[in-house]
Parts: sequence; C-alpha cells; structure tokens
Amino acid sequence: MRVKPLALSLGLMALALFLILIVLLSQFPGERVITSSSIPLTRTNSAQTGSTTRSMQNMSRKEINATFFTWKKKILDCKTLLVSDGKFIIFLELVTPTKVNKTLILSTLDHSLHVENLTLVPWESPKRIKPVHRGFLLVGPSQLVLIDRNGNSVWNLAGNFTDAVEIDGWIYALEFVDSRLYLARVDIKGKIHERNFVAEMSRDAMEKLKYLYKGSPPILLTDGHYLYAFWYDLRKGGALGNVDASRNANESGVIEMAKFYSNGSLEYTKGLINRSVGRGISAITLDDKIVLSVWSFNCSLVFADKDGKVIARIKNPVYAGLPTSFGCLGGLRSFSGRLYHFGWYSMVGFLDLLREDSLVEETFLNMQENNAVGDIYMWNETLYVCGLVQGPQVNGAFVAKIDPDLREDLNSILSEALKQGSVIKVDKVLGRG
Repeated sequence: MRVKPLALSLGLMALALFLILIVLLSQFPGERVITSSSIPLTRTNSAQTGSTTRSMQNMSRKEINATFFTWKKKILDCKTLLVSDGKFIIFLELVTPTKVNKTLILSTLDHSLHVENLTLVPWESPKRIKPVHRGFLLVGPSQLVLIDRNGNSVWNLAGNFTDAVEIDGWIYALEFVDSRLYLARVDIKGKIHERNFVAEMSRDAMEKLKYLYKGSPPILLTDGHYLYAFWYDLRKGGALGNVDASRNANESGVIEMAKFYSNGSLEYTKGLINRSVGRGISAITLDDKIVLSVWSFNCSLVFADKDGKVIARIKNPVYAGLPTSFGCLGGLRSFSGRLYHFGWYSMVGFLDLLREDSLVEETFLNMQENNAVGDIYMWNETLYVCGLVQGPQVNGAFVAKIDPDLREDLNSILSEALKQGSVIKVDKVLGRG
C-alpha cells in the first residue's frame, strides 16, 4: 500500500511536535516527588552530575566529617535532623522559582555523611516537621500532611495547624479555628475525631500580632503520658501595648501553658511566666522538667516542673561578649543526660552544652558572614550538627560530626570539608540547574 506524500508529511510533523513537547515539559517538572538516587559525593566540574564515576566512588570511601548542600536560589533553613530506619534524614527549606517554598529530604548512609538520595517534596514548606510511626508530619501553615519515608503523601488535612505529636496511636495537633485554639485528635487515616477547646484568642490581637505566630506558633509536647501546649497569650493588654507599628518591640506577650491527659482532654491552663518576655519560644520535655528557650535580644532559658511552676531561669546563656543588635533565636535538644541549646545570635551560630541549669561548654560558628545552627542529633555517641552558612566561600546548608562534649572546633571541621570539596549541588543532582 502506497502512502500519500501529504499524509506522510503530516505524520512526520506531528511526530516532531510531539518530541519537542516532551523536551519542553521535561524542563518544567510538575508538582510531584522528585528523587535522585545516584549522587556524586563531592563537587565536580563534569556535566554528568547525575552519574557516579570511579573517582567519585573512590572519594566515597574516604572519611568525611562534614558535607555542604547548595541550591541555585537559596537554602532558607535546616528545619529538622533525625534518624529513621538507621539513616539520617535532613529536611531543608528551599527558595524555589514558584511562590511556594519546598521541603527537601536528604538521606545519608549509616554513620557516614555520604548522601544516598535527595527527594524534593511538593508541599508548602511547613512550620514544623515531626517524626511519627508511619513517616513524618508536615505541620502548617495551612495543612497537616503525613508523608512516608520516601516523601510521598499518605493523607493531608486543610487547616491552620501549628504543631503535632503522636501518642498511643493517635495524632494530636494544635489548630486555630476562627479565634480559638483547639487540640484536634486525628486517627492514623487522617480523620479528625474531636476537637478540645484550649484557649480563646482575640481576633484583633491575632491580626495585629500575626507576625508573632508566623515566626513562633504554639508548641505541643508529650512525655508519653501527658500533652503540654505553650503559646503567647495575645489577650493581655500589656502584650498589645508593647507592639508598635514597626514591629520592633522587644517584648510580645505572656507565655501560657496547658496540660492534657493522654486522651486529649484538658487538665488545666495557667500562665507560666506572668510578664512579657520575648518574641518567640521553643521547648522540650527533660526528665521531670520542661525547658523553654525564650527568644529576644538575649536568649533566656526557663526551667519549669510539669505542673507549670518555674524552677530556674538563665538569662543569656550564650557568651555575653557577643553583640546583641540582631537578637537571638534558640532551639533545644536533650541526649544522654546532656542538654543542648543552639541557634543564631547576631549573625553567629552557637551551640551550648548544659547540665542541669549550668553552662558547661559552648562552641561558635562564624566561618561566614551569617551562620546558624538549625538542629542537632546524637547517634552512637557522635553529635551531628545541621545548620546554615552564608557568605563568599559557600552559601547553603551543612551537616557535620562533632564531639558531644563540644571539645572540637566546628569552624575547623567545616573549613576542612570545604577544602576537600565535600559539596552537593542539589539543583544539579535533581536536574533543576
């Protein structure tokens, strides 16, 4: 059978257009999980960044104490560092070409800092990330999402969620509904069974202080037996009186505390600190105590028992000689009886080791113009540190190994890794370069 020239020409044109469309679409991947599992472990000038060469394989056998991650736009935050199924999981917040920030999951091999895979998760960057039995919860600002360990969505709930924990097979989440704060009880399939009232919030106050809850939303903790919530009480006249139009006020509200039984029912609500104290909080449970880090121009630590009685306060545990013109943001972690306080202090990253309520040792991160320690995790008596560095040498995130008693210099460890070229160009690996 003979094919007419016109039909043949049309067929070839359609095929050509189809191939061009495929090429164009490949340059703009859709909103889906994107994973790369073959990653060069050091910086390379080769365009074949998605393949592992023999030299790269040889480099992977070398011991490395730090790895950097760079992104073509900007890495905003090292949000969470944890261990899951014997591997490190690092969540990094990225600036992307779209209006919505993304979250990047990076998995590392056992006890080394060699990256195994990178996964770009197509969800709005959450306020908090919490590990649960089935994966990870992405909490807020407009949803509660459960993803599995490969970054795939299991279920999602729309709502103004601020924090969540898992206890007795249930997920409990703090949620704003209109001008009220509730504790929602969610089953493993993502269905809300009930909401328990926690506190009334003034709508006017929430509008005026929206920036406060954006930066430091209410916190939810559990010790396995009870649930504890902390937030700034925005109904107090003093809190509103301290906020000016420029939003440069040092003090922003009174810290309130609520205690719940393990079934989610409220036991009591009380004022933990009865005066205005700062601009943000983070908190952990520690044995029979609760420790809060209060953010301001100087960080302060508050130790309280689980009935809300303040035991001790440490004003400015970070080295007093540092400048205070930019303020202080501090997180908390506890491992093997050690209490760590870390964060960002006037462009300098800091990491403090405390026992009880006394400072034992501290180290600073100042290798670049702007530095921060975002999270830490101890595994097999080695402390892993995740943070940010911004400056002329390198601009991105890092993960490093350090002695848990802080007897090593973090700046030296990172500088040596940079000399060795231990840098992952995330955009190249994911084909976004």
